[in-house]
Amino acid sequence: MSKRLEIARELLKEDGVIFISIDDNEQAQLKLLCDEIFGEQNLVSILCVELSKTQGMKVKSAQEGRIVKNHEYIYIYAKNINKVYVSRKPLLDNADIWDSHYSKVLLKKEDIFSLMSINDYIKEKHKDIYIEFESNGFLDKNQINEKSIRIGILINDKIRKFLYEEIADKIVREMACSISIPEEIKNKLKSNKIVEYKKYFLTYTGNGKLRQYRTLSENINESDEYNRVLGRVTIRGALWKGFYSDMMNIQKEGMIDFKNGKKPIRLISQLNKWCNRPNSIILDFFAGSATTGHAVMQLNKEDGGNRKYILCTNNENNICENITYQRLKNIQTELPHNLKYFKTDFVAKYSQHQDDEIIFRKIFNYIKELIELEHHIQIDDKKYIILKEEEKILEAINKIEKGGKLFIRSGILLSTEEQFNLEQKQVKVIEIPEYYFKEELKEVGELW
Repeated sequence: MSKRLEIARELLKEDGVIFISIDDNEQAQLKLLCDEIFGEQNLVSILCVELSKTQGMKVKSAQEGRIVKNHEYIYIYAKNINKVYVSRKPLLDNADIWDSHYSKVLLKKEDIFSLMSINDYIKEKHKDIYIEFESNGFLDKNQINEKSIRIGILINDKIRKFLYEEIADKIVREMACSISIPEEIKNKLKSNKIVEYKKYFLTYTGNGKLRQYRTLSENINESDEYNRVLGRVTIRGALWKGFYSDMMNIQKEGMIDFKNGKKPIRLISQLNKWCNRPNSIILDFFAGSATTGHAVMQLNKEDGGNRKYILCTNNENNICENITYQRLKNIQTELPHNLKYFKTDFVAKYSQHQDDEIIFRKIFNYIKELIELEHHIQIDDKKYIILKEEEKILEAINKIEKGGKLFIRSGILLSTEEQFNLEQKQVKVIEIPEYYFKEELKEVGELW
């Protein structure tokens, strides 16, 4: 583990981070190891992730007085703590559906601001919404108050949409304000009850203290929780709650069966979402059930990112072929991406038969995969073509699509006319490099 972490640190970009999932039994030792490798000062956070509830077999233990385990930890370390917080994306959790401090509606008429109670505003200016409260029995003592609003939001979609979407930028609460304001604004506040300054709506209290009004819309968004709904939200901290909901469905994710250690897609996806690096490369050197690859491609689909992933695993019990690769293969219809499974092979260095083909020709049969890896393409004999034989140049030129790439073996020379025809189709000609098998060819005397 130590060696892997040391290599991981070297691979990280200056603003890169590493996430390490661990349970109670090993988390203390892991922190000591990570402090040594990454530096204690580069600890970003220790997330506590709620992965289960006290249910099933845990209930009996809890009833007997034991404190049952419902969580795991994720340690986050940075390569350079001074660069880690640049342009990250906070995650959002659901907040209480209503805050009674939001009790007024801010109105503007000819640059003059005024306040109304929510009850009076709806009753006077939105009679259809008032009727919704009244006809459904949501009024409390003939008033729209906190209790009425809570019931309305929970039960009535029209009321919920009205409060959360249509007038959320008008509903306000009064808060403390400690900003410095210019004399011009101070003078305005002497003659106006409420003054707009930058993003603030300012007012003075009776004893001369500066206060501000903040709108409900600042706290309305779609949360990152299991059931994503538009509503009041709060920024998530180090406690990541509610992932037990994902665990109840986890065996279906990726359509593969993996008994131990399978992580929810949403968890890995949201770690990447927080990173907010849409063009990053994500490395998972304990790939297991390939959740990281699945999560990366799903997040790319959601936000239009161009993230790439590298998964590393051993093949103990055929996990690589039967689990890791199979899962990525399963999601190709929903999340198509460049997925390849490579196996190694051996080419005999020396032949018992003198008339056997030279080593170069044997090795050339394995060039396709290396080209695809280096250029991130799929050799399809349409847009991307490998030319192995000089006699087939004309066929390749006629077949290749506009804007394609033609990979040619060294030693094949194109005539002026052939080069012109390829240029007309905006085809890029790339000579297959010797370095793919340079050392092997040198060893058998076919390259100097």
